[in-house]
Amino acid sequence: MCHSFSDLVKPGVNRAVSDVLYVLFGQASIVVVPMWVQGKMLGAIFAGTQRQEIDREDREVLQIVAQQAAIAIDNARLFEETHRRSHEIGQLKDFNDNIIASMDEGILVFDETGRIRFINRRIEEMLGYTRQDLLNSHWTLIVPVEDQEQVAPEFAYKPFRPGNRYETNLLAKNGRAVPVMGSSVPLFEGDKLIGILSVFTDMTVRKQIERQLLQAEKLSAVGELVAGVAHELNNPLTTVIGYAQLMLESDLPARYHTDIAKINDQAMRSAKIVAKLLTFAREHKPEKQPTNLNTILEETLALRMYQLRMDNIQVVRELDSQLPDVLADPVQMQQVFLNIILNAQQAMSAFQNGRLVVRSWAKDGLARVEIADNGPGIPPDVIGRIFDPFFTTKPVGKGTGLGLSICYGVIQEHDGRIWVESQVNKGATFILELPLYNEPAAPEVTNEIVEEPKVLPQKILVVDDEQAVATLVQRLLERDGHMVEIAHDGTAALKKLGRKRYDLIVSDVRMPGLDGRHLFAKLQQHDPELLKRVIFFTGDTASAETQAFLKESGSRFVTKPLKSAELISAVREVAAKCALEEKEETLS
Repeated sequence: MCHSFSDLVKPGVNRAVSDVLYVLFGQASIVVVPMWVQGKMLGAIFAGTQRQEIDREDREVLQIVAQQAAIAIDNARLFEETHRRSHEIGQLKDFNDNIIASMDEGILVFDETGRIRFINRRIEEMLGYTRQDLLNSHWTLIVPVEDQEQVAPEFAYKPFRPGNRYETNLLAKNGRAVPVMGSSVPLFEGDKLIGILSVFTDMTVRKQIERQLLQAEKLSAVGELVAGVAHELNNPLTTVIGYAQLMLESDLPARYHTDIAKINDQAMRSAKIVAKLLTFAREHKPEKQPTNLNTILEETLALRMYQLRMDNIQVVRELDSQLPDVLADPVQMQQVFLNIILNAQQAMSAFQNGRLVVRSWAKDGLARVEIADNGPGIPPDVIGRIFDPFFTTKPVGKGTGLGLSICYGVIQEHDGRIWVESQVNKGATFILELPLYNEPAAPEVTNEIVEEPKVLPQKILVVDDEQAVATLVQRLLERDGHMVEIAHDGTAALKKLGRKRYDLIVSDVRMPGLDGRHLFAKLQQHDPELLKRVIFFTGDTASAETQAFLKESGSRFVTKPLKSAELISAVREVAAKCALEEKEETLS
């Protein structure tokens, strides 16, 4: 519809508007044509002429022009809006793509036939496939045959199936099973089911950590078992060694003396094995000290010698007898050597004539140790990862992949180097180097002879639940001139102490009922003067609790199996110290 100027300027219309229109157009006749699109006015066309009237034909033309102009303006506006929204959608898509690409979870989308329609970058990393490898492939390509029955319901095309989490394996391109935690949910477009979205979390590291923790628990249990067994062995070994030494010091015929010496030697050998087991099982705070690597190697080989012989493995020692010390933690070094020897032994287990060569020498300020086997060797694609944490070529349950990585860490902490040289079918050689210990200048040695303290006979109370051990200790101390009584637990000892005064108390730490720790605590409450007169003996040195107690108490202690010389020396030392303190108190 067209409007004349006179139609626009009616009573009530602002006069300023009409003035503006006259000024702008200065025409005799003006017509206004609105531009409408879908019931919405976008603007208007103003047309003017010197004629007094605009005829009908001109008006119709103007209306057509206004209509086309309105359509053009609306199209331009729509195009601009569409372009803006398209740009926003593109930005949103890029944003979402970046999120999906950076996720640590793998994402797969299947269609109704089980074909893969989408994967993210994490799936490519987890499985070693490219996007082109997997798109349009069936999901059975990436699931091991033995796991397909389990996951089939999760990938099933059911619109109302909930997305439960499940554990399974995916199959990598190289054939490796990748443990994953998965969750699958249906995808809808309106009411139409269009696909299955599955999200997978790689559980490889978590499974490795779980195996590590399980192995650590097993080792802890084995350590406790070893410590307990060793403690129980130390009691009979104490009796065997003690009575054998008593008999060796008596006037026996030569033929008996030789036999008893053999008994004593073998018992001492057993005691050394028990001591090594306790050392290995003991909770240990690393402490570096001058250490001879040959000694550690020999002790470690002794722990494995029986099994090495059973596996028909010949051990060849090429150790430098003049090898200088290194500054190292002996327990940690034994763990390093034991790990390497165990690996070599396992590598040669399938061979009939295994050969383990252990070498040591010093050069250029370094101590060098080589442990070589003639096993199958290490493949080139594996040797570069041999010290990586959790890396193992052993079957599940046979190893955690931590042994060699721990070895590497220990040697690094000692400012040394460790590496392996190997060829397939020609064995492997592990080599480690440690800096030699620069021993400080030794102080001047005097020829002064330090005499063992002489003490008067002491009244001694021996506390031990093992009758054979208590009787042996009584005989050893009585032979040294002391007066000895026995109590078989802490409670019996307290009763005797309540009736009689003793110069010294020699007590086991671990006993049923009131043990050595609780006996010490009772004395601390009721007779603290006696604390300095307590000597402990124990075979439980692997226990962190026992170690802490002995350190905290400050008491003199000797370890089982007891050796008569050590026991006598400890008794004389504590008795002399107490006598000297009493003398100083008297003089003051």
